[in-house]
This record gives sequence, structure tokens and C-alpha cells, in this order.
Amino acid sequence: NADAAARALACFDDVYWIAGGRPKEGGIRSLAPYFPRIRHAFLIGEAAGEFAATLGDAVPHTLSQTLARATEDALAAARKDGIGNAVALLSPACASFDQFKNFEERGDVFRDLVTGLEITSPVVKAATPMLTSSRFAISPDGRSVAVGRSDGAIDLYEVASLQVRRTLAGHDGPVRDLLFTPDG
Repeated sequence: NADAAARALACFDDVYWIAGGRPKEGGIRSLAPYFPRIRHAFLIGEAAGEFAATLGDAVPHTLSQTLARATEDALAAARKDGIGNAVALLSPACASFDQFKNFEERGDVFRDLVTGLEITSPVVKAATPMLTSSRFAISPDGRSVAVGRSDGAIDLYEVASLQVRRTLAGHDGPVRDLLFTPDG
């Protein structure tokens, strides 16, 4: 939803944003304060046209339609622009049901797409596990990211260093959902 996308967009500058899917009520109008952080939006799924209209001239955008194409387009744009700290962010502000059976499948596909890319930056390589999980939560202050693993553990990353600060274990089965409390 747009609230989750707002939290993700607030954490980064120079974002190559992948958004779209089956639109939810309210669209992305509430994200306008974050538009200056977005270098380019790559729009997918049923919401692509509606999101393009909302972004208008405020954010350059491409109607990529599919997640695979959007991922390729985002990487190409980041390389062309030469932005050292660029972030390709999948935070769709939409349901996944137009192209995937659920959000987990969409996240798994994105992770597989990113893992298959030729990425040379050591920072991006270090961040890949954190940024490509479909099961993650960003702390309210934007300083930490919790990433759920299929083995039942949760890695707590420090965003500034991209290092695992702590691993929480003891869950039975894969971690499917994460949420920080308002106090972090």
C-alpha cells in the first residue's frame, strides 16, 4: 500500500522506483512529498496508467508493464545516470494479484531477478540480501531493516553500514511477515 511505500521511499535518495500491480484505493497521491527522492519510476501492471497520470511531470517514468522489464530498465537507467548510491526499490504500493499469485511470489521473483544481474558495486552486493527479500520491515526511524529468512531467523541490518547487527532465531518455519512497533 502507499503507507508502506512511503516508509521505503523515506529511507533512500536517488531512487529508481518500481511500482504498480493491482491498484489499491487511494492510489499514490499521498506519496507526493517523496517524489523529489525518485530519479525515475518504472510502472508495472494494472496501475501503470493511473500511476503515470499521478506522477505527471513531477517524476520521470516508464511504463515497463512487467517486473522483469522494470528491473532491467531500472538497472539500465542507474548505470546511464552514474549515480553511486542509487537504489532500485520494489515498493509497489499495490496488490500483486494482476501478475503474481501473492506478494511473496512477486518478492521472490524480484530477488531472483536482482540476484541474476551483473552488479559490481561492493555496497550493492552487501545490501542484496537485505534489499531483495520479500519479507522485510523498515524501522520507524529508517535506521534498521529486519529481514525474514526461510529458515525462521530474522536478520536485523543497520542501514548505514549494511551489516547484520543481530540475528533472531527460534521461529518455526519461514518468516512471512514483519512489523516494527511504533517505538522501533
